[in-house]
Amino acid sequence: ESKRDIVLRDYQMEVAKPALDEKNIIICLPTGSGKTRVAVYITKKHLEKKKQMGQPGKVVVLVNK
Repeated sequence: ESKRDIVLRDYQMEVAKPALDEKNIIICLPTGSGKTRVAVYITKKHLEKKKQMGQPGKVVVLVNK
């Protein structure tokens, strides 16, 4: 495990799983529960997968604030 590895808690991985299976998701968790961490994890995994396939990766993040 390197410094760049992101480790998710079980409930965070449960939220991330559909996105890792290439589904579109909306992350809805309480304040302080790691929504940004989950989003960064999903983004990292998506871009790594596309890079391994020799394809460009694209990510869209929408934030309402």
